Amino acid sequence: MSVLFFTEGGGSYGLGHISRTKAIAQALEEEWVKSAFICDIPSGFSLDNSHVIRFAWFNDEERLRAELASLAAPIDAIVVDSYNAGINTLRFLASFRTPILFLDDYYRLDYPKGLILNPVKMRYPEIFGWRVFSGAEYYPLRNPFWDLTRLELSDRKHTLITLGGADSNDLLTPVVKAVREAVNGEVIALTAGGGISPAPGVSYITSRLDMYDIRELIRCARVIVCAGGVTLAEAARCGTPAVVISLAQNQKGNIKMFCMGGSALFAGDAAAPDIALNVAKKLEAFNDADLWERFSKRGASLVDGQGARRIAKLLIIEMDGVFYYDELKRDHELDGVMMTNFINCSSEELSLILETRNSEKVRCTVYNQQRITQAAHLEFIKSLQGSQSSGYWLVSEGDEYLGVFSITDIDRFNSECEVGYYKLPDVKRDGVGKLLLKLAAYTAFTRLNLASMTAESFAGNIASIKSLERSGFSLEENKVKILSGEENRVCRYRLRRSPAALKPN
Repeated sequence: MSVLFFTEGGGSYGLGHISRTKAIAQALEEEWVKSAFICDIPSGFSLDNSHVIRFAWFNDEERLRAELASLAAPIDAIVVDSYNAGINTLRFLASFRTPILFLDDYYRLDYPKGLILNPVKMRYPEIFGWRVFSGAEYYPLRNPFWDLTRLELSDRKHTLITLGGADSNDLLTPVVKAVREAVNGEVIALTAGGGISPAPGVSYITSRLDMYDIRELIRCARVIVCAGGVTLAEAARCGTPAVVISLAQNQKGNIKMFCMGGSALFAGDAAAPDIALNVAKKLEAFNDADLWERFSKRGASLVDGQGARRIAKLLIIEMDGVFYYDELKRDHELDGVMMTNFINCSSEELSLILETRNSEKVRCTVYNQQRITQAAHLEFIKSLQGSQSSGYWLVSEGDEYLGVFSITDIDRFNSECEVGYYKLPDVKRDGVGKLLLKLAAYTAFTRLNLASMTAESFAGNIASIKSLERSGFSLEENKVKILSGEENRVCRYRLRRSPAALKPN
């Protein structure tokens, strides 16, 4: 499988988009997924082992189409992290009908249908075709930050200053001077070089460092002074409290998340006339060791470093989706037992399903005990054709219809689902409930490749509980569910994929 990234970086863009997409590519490589980049970045900037095509793709449609047509490998998914691409360009990329992921920071525009990912927790409108993932658990950090331990205050010796890329706001010189006067111990400043007035007692690092070296500079810092981009998340991951300066409007949400999360103090906007003085005042707060410890631990708990891996898993799930969604719509057969998907049932079979669902014996075992109308039934069948999280099957053997089972609430990220089942009221043979559950397990574990499934039953439904337990389900929870204003005791069971669970009889 291969993923194609579209992004930009360097100069006035900064390196945040490059850092995020590179992190996701590293996580994909860990899963043996190849990455390629079409991006507007400086020629000297490395993207490791990825194939890179460098040009301003967001305003050169003719070349963009030509480059895409010339790609040797098929595109299995697309990732876009850009402030420059307009909606028409994004719609063109979405037209490839492969999974597409848009990294967003502030709801920049109404993206085409696809995955929307924002590392900052944010509420998005309900738009058909969008699947939104937001929050610090999805913060994509590069691999040096994935697995590390937090250092104690006694092991940290310096204060670190890094404002990212070129010092376009002429901030570094006054900030370094103010920090040098405010703190004891070593002060280290990372800079792109040029136009900086050195301050005595400050170590300047102007060369491009390996990311592991940068990580150690952050991890061994007592406090970091930084802008409101990716470095703020890297600091939180290392448990290094931050004093943060806002360099751009699009950093506001990120800064708010980390300040409210208790890992950073906000010094102000870069344009504020007293910004250097404010930085120095905020730094003084961390002379309190107890305050430092609280901020350090909160940061480390806010960002666990696994965001890139989570995003890679989402993409892999989506890339598998063409096969997966197809399985949800298929008929299946196992050892002479036929499982006919509801969307493929004849009109007579659909009538049988509705009649069974409305029978007293079945209605008393399900949560919605209202009778279903013919119109509602047909509308439900129609909705299943576009469902990506549910499938229903009518089970028969020879000329005999036995029952129904469903796979619903599919969570592919956690690899689990909910199973429901009922047998036809007139079926007299024993063991039908257990058979339906085994067929559900076959569908969930073998056809859909899920790892576990859950089932719920009223505590008084002894026959259902016996079927669940005989099928290998384990009791997970007893709870109370309110239905029609009344309390009902419910038992929740779980079955995990195993050789025994995959046996059809």
